[in-house]
Amino acid sequence: MKKITKYIRGKIYIPKMIAEELGLEEGDRVEITVSKPKTLIIRLLKETPDEVLEKLLEEPLEIGVPGRIERREIYENLR
Repeated sequence: MKKITKYIRGKIYIPKMIAEELGLEEGDRVEITVSKPKTLIIRLLKETPDEVLEKLLEEPLEIGVPGRIERREIYENLR
């Protein structure tokens, strides 16, 4: 366990070595929970590529086709 702490002006700073080990990057979101007295649990809320893909598959994007299109309608638009 590393005992390096920086608390300046209401902010907690995570040492670079620990941030790199976690894959923490500028702008990432974290969740901080108070567990026992004087104990903080910090959890990185970064999604893995698999989680991002699963979320996209759950909510497919609208591609602009309103419904079933008849072959006749396709060819009419080409004229």
